[in-house]
Amino acid sequence: MSKLMDAKVLLLMALSLLTACEKEVETPSSTPEVQTIHYRVSVRTDVDTKATIGNDLAYKYETGDRVYVESADGKLYGFLDLADENGVGSHEAYFEGELYYLGDLPRDPETSISLVLVSATDALHTVSEGKVAAVTASSYGQDTWAPSLEDAVRRLSHFTGSGLLKDKSFTLHQQSSFLKCSVRMKPNQAPVNSVFTAKLLNNSATLREVSVKVTSAGKLPFVFAFLGGDVSLEDAKLVIDSENTDQLNYSVADQTLAANTYYSISRSTLSYKGFTITGISNGTTITFNYDGIEYSLDDGDNWIPYTAKFTLNADDIACIRGNRTNYENNGGGDYGIPAGKPIFDASKKCYISGNIMSLLADEDNITESAFHGAFSKGSSKAVDYIDINPDEPLILPVTMLASKCYMQMFRNCTSLTRAPQFRVEGTAYRCTICSVTAQI
Repeated sequence: MSKLMDAKVLLLMALSLLTACEKEVETPSSTPEVQTIHYRVSVRTDVDTKATIGNDLAYKYETGDRVYVESADGKLYGFLDLADENGVGSHEAYFEGELYYLGDLPRDPETSISLVLVSATDALHTVSEGKVAAVTASSYGQDTWAPSLEDAVRRLSHFTGSGLLKDKSFTLHQQSSFLKCSVRMKPNQAPVNSVFTAKLLNNSATLREVSVKVTSAGKLPFVFAFLGGDVSLEDAKLVIDSENTDQLNYSVADQTLAANTYYSISRSTLSYKGFTITGISNGTTITFNYDGIEYSLDDGDNWIPYTAKFTLNADDIACIRGNRTNYENNGGGDYGIPAGKPIFDASKKCYISGNIMSLLADEDNITESAFHGAFSKGSSKAVDYIDINPDEPLILPVTMLASKCYMQMFRNCTSLTRAPQFRVEGTAYRCTICSVTAQI
């Protein structure tokens, strides 16, 4: 009898243990289900960006561009692709795709979302586990540069936007800043295919260091890209070095680089300080309307008597000198010769700079009406192709002013956005003489 009881006790203990084991291995609750939302929106890049110099270089969508969407809590994310190829080459396009969200996230139309443009040619964004890595200042490494501002805007832009899930259109804003550098040298100092090292130092620390190959003799253009607002330049220097030239050191003005802005640093080893014309776009033809003109395309090493129009490409510089005593042009008729003709005509907008006196036979003597209406076509016709170089001023000496020497010099010049500098004995100051400034 006792053996039977012992057997029952053992059976009950075994059942109890089995029940306990079953409770310990209960099936855990399931993870939230990942669901999808089909999303289609209109997205445009901000064309009012100073980093693009108007609309000519503003970012336009390319094949392979995508928009990355994510909510603040990271529970909603996904990529939208260009809905059709009609958006390629435009500032605005439709993007469409599936957004992924966790099942416990309400499909609330008021959900805040952010957008990032992810370009097929963008060197800054990386994708990990279906998400875009955060873009920080450190993402713009020492090799982040481009040979031109156009390429920098296309390849190194960082566009972001924000809004609500219910929104059907978004505007992406430029978050990059660009430092556009241009160093000019004599062609034999920087021949084609020569290589230079360009460094941007900030308080002796290296912010950027790149190797730049010369593609056009005497020209060394390059653009550094930064996440705007994150870089403060203090005691900064631009250092240019190569095996065949002495090191060049140029100071950079203290400033904080801000988003949606480009900055220019233009330096030169060239010695010519006279009047110059600089091309802004390729294929700019220059036609002079006066005789006695010579021009040089190599900083004054060789001079060519002007006999026929010549062509400047972007950043080409023509040094100009003349042997006339004046270029009086008050619009023709009884007042000017030739009638209504400025010093020169150009097929496209160009920059003028340097000391205007190189156009005179005697650079130390300005005669009466020497440049009266010199960049004007008269009282009714506009001159729409001249502006003063933002990096190099136009110098009008006023040491010995003669009557009407600068009168109405830029009359009806509709493209002029900057004023010339008036100088006495090498010191720049603003001249308030009405006959000089009233018609600028």
